[in-house]
Amino acid sequence: MARERDCQVVLLGSNSTRLAVHALLSTVTGRGRSGADCTAPVEVCPRTNVKFVRPFRDISARAVARFNYQHNLYGLHEDLDQSHRALQSMCKDFVLHLQDQQTSTVPTILRTTDKTKRQVTMGPRCSMCDCALEELWPSLLCYNCCEISRR
Repeated sequence: MARERDCQVVLLGSNSTRLAVHALLSTVTGRGRSGADCTAPVEVCPRTNVKFVRPFRDISARAVARFNYQHNLYGLHEDLDQSHRALQSMCKDFVLHLQDQQTSTVPTILRTTDKTKRQVTMGPRCSMCDCALEELWPSLLCYNCCEISRR
């Protein structure tokens, strides 16, 4: 869609808490190191040269919620299928519980995810979302896109 509208940069609204949950969810669903591609501050799609920037990457969900409350703003929520929602809910509860006990949990998850990021962007990529696939992944689609295509 960005290429159709001749956009070179797309700003995403993902905050640090959501990205940490996504990193754990990627690991739980078997995406391995490819989950780091979706949590980087800046991601460039190799086929289209469109940059995806996450300006809220270092801001927690709690800080975003506080700002939204103070300014009477309302967010949108993703609608996921039941199995994916259950896994995401468990990962989110796990991260939030750890974050309440130790405030450095989310930054630590994101720093660790950054360290596991692939240095080379060559190799198999998902044909729908263009995220990196593990070498042994038998399909041309990542787990998330497979779930979307089954709906």
